[in-house]
Amino acid sequence: MRLEKITIRNFRSCRETEVSLAKGLTVLVGENASGKSAVVDALRLTTISSRQERMLSFSPETDRSFEASDLEKTTIRLRFNELTNGQKASFLTQMVDADEALTYTHGFDAAEDLPYWKRSSYTVGEALLEDAEPASRNRIAHVYLPPLRDAVREIDGGSGERVAEVLKILIGEDKAKRESFLDESNKLLEQVAQLELPQEARSAIADHLHEITPPSRGHDLRIGGRRHELRKLATILRLRMHEAGIRPVEMGSAGLGYANLVYVATIIVQLTKAKDYDLTLLLVEEPEAHLHPQLQSVLLSYLAEQVKKSNRDVNEDGSDAGTGDIERG
Repeated sequence: MRLEKITIRNFRSCRETEVSLAKGLTVLVGENASGKSAVVDALRLTTISSRQERMLSFSPETDRSFEASDLEKTTIRLRFNELTNGQKASFLTQMVDADEALTYTHGFDAAEDLPYWKRSSYTVGEALLEDAEPASRNRIAHVYLPPLRDAVREIDGGSGERVAEVLKILIGEDKAKRESFLDESNKLLEQVAQLELPQEARSAIADHLHEITPPSRGHDLRIGGRRHELRKLATILRLRMHEAGIRPVEMGSAGLGYANLVYVATIIVQLTKAKDYDLTLLLVEEPEAHLHPQLQSVLLSYLAEQVKKSNRDVNEDGSDAGTGDIERG
């Protein structure tokens, strides 16, 4: 399946906007404040994040179009087509139109007298019928790559979050693979405690402990570490890179453009391994904040090639940097 069209009404600068998306890779080009980011955020509002990050929320005060009255709803409509037979079976109750397209509409009502749980509505089809199985929407997801200002901090920060996310995706539901990695990693860490210096520290502490402990209450002191889980182990790992024949360097010395490219690569891993969804959208905002024009061209060519091999769509919001392949956000 693929996302064919998005129709937005009363959402920020999109008073009434319809965007037809190309098959595979779509580029949004335009001047500042023309609504490109609004289109990307509309997709984020109406699809779930495959990274299980905090979802974007709708604010009636700031997200409704300035000209819209209180009686006008904000609506975001997504139209999908080219569903496989298996996908048609999965979305059987939502495919209510004669043309066999799948149409989802997410509505937001700003009326102050409505309780908050009634301010959002989910409908299907051109006739806006009630969605009998709203959970099916969770089969359509997105991976969002925000404007990136400091790739080194994101990749090489002490939290190890980027590496941890990649490790989690590669492990997936394979519990045996996860436990094997944790067991082997913790055994190696335990070997550190058996090195000469840690044991010398243990002996020094134990000698003083023996002197200040009553003879009847003797203790045996050992040194070691607690068992670390996946995210904690990831904080020990660091991505390093280098050109052929050159000694690897820390990420901060590799150059901002290539550090950004490494960050983008971690996102693409998440995209290519997102197997729990019928469709995954890669949303890239302001690619010029990630890469120099030359690297943007290389990345877009790569993404276009990857789309041919998968069922995933790429939607980018980027800058017109002098080439038709770059998108504007």
